Amino acid sequence: MTSSSETLHVDVIVVGAGISGIGAAHHLAADTDRDFIVLDSNSGVGGTWWTHRYPGARSDSDLFQYGFGFKPWTGAPIARRDEILAYLNEAVDEAGFREALRLGHEVISAEWSSADTVWAVRTRLIATGEIVVFTCTFLWMCQGYYRHSTPNQPIWEGMDDFRGEIVHPQHWPPELAIADREFVVVGSGATAATIVPALAREGAHVTMLQRSPTYFIPIPNVSATAEKLRALDIPAEWIHEICRREGLAAFYAQRQWAVAHPDEAREALLRGVRDLVGEETTREHFTPRYAPMTQRPVIVPDGDFFAQMNEGRVGVVTEAIERFVPEGILTVSGRLVEADVVVTATGFDMNVLGDVRFVIDGEDLRFHESITYLGMLFTGVPNMVWTMSHYNAPWTLRADLVSQFVVRLLNHMREQRYERVDVAPAEEESAAELREWIDTAVWSPGYWLRGLPLMPKNLGRAPWYVSNDIMTDLVEIPAVDLEATEFRYSAGRRADVRAGAARGEVAEP
Repeated sequence: MTSSSETLHVDVIVVGAGISGIGAAHHLAADTDRDFIVLDSNSGVGGTWWTHRYPGARSDSDLFQYGFGFKPWTGAPIARRDEILAYLNEAVDEAGFREALRLGHEVISAEWSSADTVWAVRTRLIATGEIVVFTCTFLWMCQGYYRHSTPNQPIWEGMDDFRGEIVHPQHWPPELAIADREFVVVGSGATAATIVPALAREGAHVTMLQRSPTYFIPIPNVSATAEKLRALDIPAEWIHEICRREGLAAFYAQRQWAVAHPDEAREALLRGVRDLVGEETTREHFTPRYAPMTQRPVIVPDGDFFAQMNEGRVGVVTEAIERFVPEGILTVSGRLVEADVVVTATGFDMNVLGDVRFVIDGEDLRFHESITYLGMLFTGVPNMVWTMSHYNAPWTLRADLVSQFVVRLLNHMREQRYERVDVAPAEEESAAELREWIDTAVWSPGYWLRGLPLMPKNLGRAPWYVSNDIMTDLVEIPAVDLEATEFRYSAGRRADVRAGAARGEVAEP
């Protein structure tokens, strides 16, 4: 059913009301004169933190870095879902753009018209199925890259024979009984490391069944720096920025060290686990085959996973799955791992641009054939930015940089009376060999390998590439020359209409 109401036109449409979209809207409200709306299919803000409802859901980055640069975090570094949702809702209310939210709107398609210099964004109301169309001059995609609606769910032989329940964390049933039941959690990433101790605390016995280990890093969930500064009554804004910079510098130094000295880095990471569970358990279950920092390590706040192991409520089995059987799971060695409930913490698949159908002047967009400009703009796609962050650093560090860039771009276009911006490499540059979005030799998680064919290409050098390095981005993105030859501007029809209206020649629509 199509809406009969008049189509709403705004300057900017932000797609996604998670941490990227809230950050984008904050910057639009604070630093531009553009009117905007924020679209999201969920009924509340928070994105990932709205949809993650499994036991123990928490951040896997410290909130000094994962939080916004403009809003201080005052809690423990690793935060629970409810704490993060409260923080995000505070950010919305403090910036005063709650009325701009259009929740419960699933974006179906986005169609660009060069003739009108406008995006038509078609949405479906989740509550009624009604189709509602919005239009804008500039489109800002902030929906992240996980496909939350259909997470990665491997199919194993015999799943239908299993007498118990099979649950994916993304679709956690709130009525699921936990106490005094045998749970098997399949997977070894951040979600598994979160769910396992949470289930154990609620009275379950839990076995983490992993095909191969991940680097687990037990750390105290406290910032010594923040605690010292709070004791001195230092303002929260200063503490946040100091801890943000401290964490960023430490992360970058650790990554560089891991690349230059992988054996030393491996030993340092394993030592922290060995101190908690001993040499044999560490060697058997917590020693990955891959080099440090080529996949994201798992933070274990206060070592809670290992504490539950030492109390006998958590076990680990490191083997591939052969098949499901009525009693549980049979491994390739013939070992039976009994279960009442199997939790498949097997991650997500990537979506690209929110799985939205994009059409440019009547032609479907082939996004994987476009070339990216610093991972933000794309050849052949006018007036659109995608907030896509680092794969190996806290998301919001780069998202904040992208927001600052977009605000600068929009203000520049307003000042120069531009309505359209495209990016394109020089002819001699476009002849360079196309490369994949990332180098899988240095980053190879399964969800990236599965999703890489959907992603745009790069030319292997600035600005036609993705640095995937926060220190590089901190220099390159703020230094972008908006009048460089890569940017192609034009006035566009809407600017012509407004100019005519100002002279009294036409009525502005």
